[in-house]
Amino acid sequence: MKQFDGLNNYIKNSGTILVLGMFDGLHLGHMALFKKAMEIKEDKTVTVLTFSNHFKGVKRAFKMIMTSEEKAEALKQIGVDELIMQRVNQELMDTHPIDFVRIIKDKINVKSIVVGYDYTFGKYGAGDISMLKNNFDSVYVIDKIELCGEKISSTCLRECVRNCDFEKFEKFSAKAYSITGVVEHGNNIGSKNSTPTINVAVSDEKMTPPDGVYMTKVKINNETYKSISNLGSAPTFDRQKRILEVHILDFNKNIYNTKVEVCFYKRIRDVKKFKDTNELYEQISRDIKETRNFFKGLK
Repeated sequence: MKQFDGLNNYIKNSGTILVLGMFDGLHLGHMALFKKAMEIKEDKTVTVLTFSNHFKGVKRAFKMIMTSEEKAEALKQIGVDELIMQRVNQELMDTHPIDFVRIIKDKINVKSIVVGYDYTFGKYGAGDISMLKNNFDSVYVIDKIELCGEKISSTCLRECVRNCDFEKFEKFSAKAYSITGVVEHGNNIGSKNSTPTINVAVSDEKMTPPDGVYMTKVKINNETYKSISNLGSAPTFDRQKRILEVHILDFNKNIYNTKVEVCFYKRIRDVKKFKDTNELYEQISRDIKETRNFFKGLK
């Protein structure tokens, strides 16, 4: 997949099926757009124009379900040919819808456009599907997707993350909620107590569940391992820094500086301060046993 840093760096090709959207979380509704693009592709290029940050995050903090790096990797796995990752700033937000249309026409050799039923663009979201149809010969509009009577949306996925409803998240997105990051060096306290952990860097732009201990799986170099993860601080050791600390079951390899994906399945408990390390590791032993039983029951 070719990736371009914004429209100004895009290199026009002979013919594009252009898919437009924010695509935060890449749920089943989004997947319907990509499926349609692939169906009508023929000898054309499927190009996605999306954004590395959210419009709501220009003036205030707003975290994304997927980082721009996670989104790019997911689109690559889907089979997208080209990705234009546009940064949102105030200038873009102030762009008149018809000017946005002109920019698209100037920069991209559009043969067809694929959008969701509620797609809007331009200042105040004043541009709509009617404007696209008035300016492009071929516009495919994908209707909303529902599951169990509920509309699938990024807003719904956000609620799933906040409420630790990972089962529903996976149903709506066909993929587990996950955090991707690079393994960093820690203080090796767990290794001294027979529960070695890896510390995974969490991007500041990433929306995460509440701090707590979770049943997880870790993907490392195309292999998947069961694990338990502590997201947050480590009050027993007076560590206030918020990190993702993962104990991989039945695993003892050096994977420092390796990119891993930690997939979340169930919340076990809150992060708490124990009176001493013995009490902590007794609880961790119970957490590990509960996690093994949980994943055994999923088979």
